[in-house]
Amino acid sequence: MRTMTQKTTILIKDEYDREWYATRPGYAAKHGKEWRAAHPGAASTNAKKWREDNPDAASIDSKRWRESNPDVVVRGNTFRHAHRRFLAYAVLGGRCERCGTNDPMVLEFNHRNGDGKQHRAEIGGSGRLISWVLNNPEEAVIRLELLCGSCHTKEHSIFHRIEGYTEVRRKVA
Repeated sequence: MRTMTQKTTILIKDEYDREWYATRPGYAAKHGKEWRAAHPGAASTNAKKWREDNPDAASIDSKRWRESNPDVVVRGNTFRHAHRRFLAYAVLGGRCERCGTNDPMVLEFNHRNGDGKQHRAEIGGSGRLISWVLNNPEEAVIRLELLCGSCHTKEHSIFHRIEGYTEVRRKVA
């Protein structure tokens, strides 16, 4: 009969994984498919507890995994961010309110009443705007609008604020 260490060695091919399991005896058996099915959520709770108890080792483990799997990390985060952004665009109508373009590559959020700086301070930064839109769709429709890059630039252009600029430009051209 094989011992747990022998079974683990046979199952695990990567040298790093062998080291990791060797420092955690019984982990492979305890966290097998059957055990996880019988104890839903316990494996993640145990892993979280281990990361809290061993922050240096957990940091090294995470860093090694990210370095050996850069495509997985970037692809997953990029897809998740793009998906959430598209959902936020859908909440606001999915197209530029001025010209009607619906290309997601050029759409941008604009605060209707010019309180962008104050609003970003309220929600904790511009990185949280998409989450805010998804969590507060009714308020987002009132407070924000979708503009394409060109219309957004025109909206914030200093010339847009100069009275009569558009008429003078039309006469010159």
